[in-house]
Amino acid sequence: MNKNIYLRPAFIVAALVLGFFCSRFPELSAFLSDFEEPLFMLLLVLIFLEFDPSQFGKAAKNVRFILTVLILNFILTPALSYIIGLFFFKDLTVRIALTLLLVMPCTDWYLVFTEMTGGNIDLSTAVLPYNLALQFFLLPVYLIFFYGYSNLSIDGELIIEPLIEIGIPFLISLFLRFGLGRLKIFDRVKTFYHATHENLELILICLIAFVIFATQGNGLITVLLDYPMFLFAVLLFYVIMFPLSILLAKKEKYDYPDMVSLVFTSTARNTPLSLSIAALVFTSRPLIASLLLIGPLTELPLSLAESLLLRRFKDV
Repeated sequence: MNKNIYLRPAFIVAALVLGFFCSRFPELSAFLSDFEEPLFMLLLVLIFLEFDPSQFGKAAKNVRFILTVLILNFILTPALSYIIGLFFFKDLTVRIALTLLLVMPCTDWYLVFTEMTGGNIDLSTAVLPYNLALQFFLLPVYLIFFYGYSNLSIDGELIIEPLIEIGIPFLISLFLRFGLGRLKIFDRVKTFYHATHENLELILICLIAFVIFATQGNGLITVLLDYPMFLFAVLLFYVIMFPLSILLAKKEKYDYPDMVSLVFTSTARNTPLSLSIAALVFTSRPLIASLLLIGPLTELPLSLAESLLLRRFKDV
């Protein structure tokens, strides 16, 4: 890992601030919105190039780790989101928004921060299909169980789009690894990549952070001013889940890379997918989508904070 790792948060925060500034210009925001998905896919290609497919089967056989993640993500987290919402909010719409934001585990960003923090990428990738499939199946169950029957419907695109966004970068990485791997010129590309991939990754993270906040900055400020307790509720979730994940990792005697993987797979949330569902399913409750704009605001800074805090355990 690059010795300048602790400068990464400064670069990313600078990108966030610049993005907020650019959000004041509607035409620029509209132009930048087209770049978020391609940048993200390119970043995933870099991450998947670090993943060794030969280790996938071995990682997937770590039943104890996968069960721990599933219990945290699909039993404890939904219950915690409901309790926090019940304690802080009387408005049913706000409580639904909190549940929608918190019960869906991340299927993309957590790989970035797992790799950046020195976690077990093979193990984190092995749990991805479980998280992806179960969140689609269980989300309507949670909403109906917690809040009663509502006009909930899941459009087919909500299943297909995330698979495309993850599958395309993964297939590109496999092609680069195995398809071009036999060409002599690939050896030079591979050498260059291994020497610079951390810097390339940092550049892409900063660009994505800039685009997210440039396109959503105005909405975030409005929601924060109107519903400050919603942000507090989201922060409380991280304050509880972060130490709990570490305690479980220590109880299970995980080494540092596996502990990092457990923390990020159990705390990172799937905010892009939550926003998509809110916009397409809860059309009669537009406040939900507005509240979920807080997701991008908290996702990057809190993941950075977790990354820095976890490094304190590396040499312990």
